[in-house]
Amino acid sequence: MNDENSDHAIIIEEASFSWKDSACLSNLNLKIKHGTLVGVKGAIGAGKSTLLAAILGETNLIGGKLRRYVDSIFYAPQMAWMFADTIRANILLGKPMDEERYKNVIKACCLDIDLKNFGEVGDLLMIGDKGINLSGGQKARISLARALYADAALYLLNDPLAAVDSKVAKKIFDQCIGPHSLLRGKTRILVTHQTHFLVEADQTILLANGHIDEVQTEEHVVNELSNDQTETDSSNNKETDWTLKSAIIDINPIVKSETSASGATKWSVWLQLFTSPPLRWFGFTFMILLICATEALYDYTNFWLAMWSGKSHDEQKLSFYAYTYLGLTLVLWLRRFYIHSSRQLKRLESVTRSPIYALFSSSLDGLTSIRAFEVQADFLNMFMERIDNNSRAYFIFFTAERWFGLQLDLMTSLVTLVTAILAVILHDKIDPSTAALSLSYSINLSNLFQYDIRQSADAENYMTSAERVHEYGQLVSESHRNDNESEVLIQPPDDWPSCGIIEFKNYTFRYRPELDPVLKNLNVRIESKEKIGVIGRTGAGKPSLLQALFRLVDQSAINGTILIDDIDIGRLSLDHLRSRLSVIPQILILFGGTLRYNIDPFEQYSDEECLRALEDVQLKHLVLNHPDGLHRLVTESGTNLSAGERQLICVARAILKKSHILLIDEATANVDYMTDQMIQEVIAEKFCDRTILTIAHRLRTIANSDRILMLQQGEVVYFDVPKNIDLT
Repeated sequence: MNDENSDHAIIIEEASFSWKDSACLSNLNLKIKHGTLVGVKGAIGAGKSTLLAAILGETNLIGGKLRRYVDSIFYAPQMAWMFADTIRANILLGKPMDEERYKNVIKACCLDIDLKNFGEVGDLLMIGDKGINLSGGQKARISLARALYADAALYLLNDPLAAVDSKVAKKIFDQCIGPHSLLRGKTRILVTHQTHFLVEADQTILLANGHIDEVQTEEHVVNELSNDQTETDSSNNKETDWTLKSAIIDINPIVKSETSASGATKWSVWLQLFTSPPLRWFGFTFMILLICATEALYDYTNFWLAMWSGKSHDEQKLSFYAYTYLGLTLVLWLRRFYIHSSRQLKRLESVTRSPIYALFSSSLDGLTSIRAFEVQADFLNMFMERIDNNSRAYFIFFTAERWFGLQLDLMTSLVTLVTAILAVILHDKIDPSTAALSLSYSINLSNLFQYDIRQSADAENYMTSAERVHEYGQLVSESHRNDNESEVLIQPPDDWPSCGIIEFKNYTFRYRPELDPVLKNLNVRIESKEKIGVIGRTGAGKPSLLQALFRLVDQSAINGTILIDDIDIGRLSLDHLRSRLSVIPQILILFGGTLRYNIDPFEQYSDEECLRALEDVQLKHLVLNHPDGLHRLVTESGTNLSAGERQLICVARAILKKSHILLIDEATANVDYMTDQMIQEVIAEKFCDRTILTIAHRLRTIANSDRILMLQQGEVVYFDVPKNIDLT
């Protein structure tokens, strides 16, 4: 390594990168020195995330050179990746525990307050699949803590501060990323739309349309961002109490653990299986008649065989069926003994299979992180552990089956032996044809009993799968969860809500009846066409406000009422309620299908209206630059689009719907400042005569709101015009 290269961590020369065939980054020239902080900025879809993926080696290098002079690279993705385990396991990710470093990382990422609020369980809280028990801000900070704990030479940080409010973001930047942070002396590449942080960067890269448009030094960045920095300083010069006080964080899991049934399969499960569509009772009745007809024909052949052999049917029953009943009694006793164990073993095998699929699914979501942290072996071991648990249950179940088969063979062989001995001893008293017929049937008993008894046992064992499906089928659907069944659902007017007046009356919200409330005794009235900004620390209950309006929890878990245009939403069907509200969610939801399907899933609007909605959010190029136009493919979760593009598609979907009430949950978290301004202008224009509730971490997003609703620990702290609230 020459002297020039020894000073650099990354050298890129005339390099082009692609995900498939065509280049998405072209002719890049970049040198990054060891120990520097490098900022990356650019419009949505410019290639910022792809640049980090290229450095990680996740893309194809189709031209030029990329040299990495670092021995380890760690990565914090834009969409925080979690797997179903404890918070500690998600941070350590297979690394040995260094208690001092661990505590420093927890404090730097502002997770110490959250862990205290979890109570005794602390960082051993099970977070559920994809971190379902955590808020977006908590997941982002855990993802950053994972990267910080893994002591690396190069850190790739993909917009890790977007999901937290501005004050927490400033604190995390100073303690984790900045020049005097835990990562001082490390090489850091930070992608961010919060460009005021780039003032402290040694170098800033401006990406545009897959090219490096400009590489700026610290002096250039300071001059360019001076105005933005002034605005940021004015909003961060004083840390208010609400950013530091504890928030209500439910330490009880929202998702219940899977349970395993015990005892015999209920008859209702059998009935549900046999009478299920498409044939229902007709199919079940036809099957019974067919079985009876088969047995009747079989007995009829036995009758003629007995007549042909010189015995009457009644005599044949006395001589042959005596042994048959003896064997059948023994076998049925054995079956009853076996089925008690095998049924539970099959249930255990089914329950231990689910964690394998869950880990497989979460690993697919986090492949980039797994490779970046070089923990492939750890996850393979986790897979092997889960597979071993499942295999143990399956092996014992399989062994029990073999044991049962052996015992059946022994018992039926015993019946055959007794029949043969009696035929020899009583040869003077038994007709030869009768003896031959009895011996022939006793020999066939082995196959007959093996098949019939084993099939009946297997049917009951495998009914555990039908039992699990039946349990899912018995879950009460949302539309039937209204506890007050005496209240008849009402039909709202066709133009409801025409005004958009929202009123909370003594409203308390829980995720489940036995859990503590996350919203407490809310009494708030929002007038028609009013623009409301909702703020509060991560976990204060802001998203719960939107969940309450959409009735996303059981009615038995809430107290009080929510009125929209003087109609209690608890007395509306969910179809009527949710179809009349629009939401731009924090978690970006796109479906596998076409672009048109994602903005108009019910095909209620014309192609021209869809194009206008995309044009409003500056995404018309997605249609014009693609041969399939509106019918271009969108992969599951929109993985073939950038996070910013996915967010703008959600905005376009809301614009197209034209609801009188719009709920916005961090709609601009993953976009740059210019796009943020554009979205605010579009929303202000398209929804000027609508009621809007906006949850935001960026204060400028809600600066023009009519009133600000500040939440703390699930309670209203302030609800007033912005000038009367100290936002600093």
